[in-house]
Amino acid sequence: MSQLMLTIFSGMSQFERDLISERTKIGLESARKRGRVGGRPKTKESLLEYMYSEYEKNKVNISVAKHCKLYNISKSTFYNYLKRKKN
Repeated sequence: MSQLMLTIFSGMSQFERDLISERTKIGLESARKRGRVGGRPKTKESLLEYMYSEYEKNKVNISVAKHCKLYNISKSTFYNYLKRKKN
């Protein structure tokens, strides 16, 4: 009897997960149709270029961390930009 109950509950939970997934996909599709874009906002490329030029000028005086704090950009964003720039 307990095996039967476990199987029934397992089937119901899988069905519920499928419903949640389907509703999420429908909601995201609906949001895209309305022009909404999800995710974190992108940093403007022009700001990164300007920050890079300022960093190159003052490389000796100011650290990357201080530069990033000054322009309100994360260090990882700046280092990713440097990687892209080298390639």
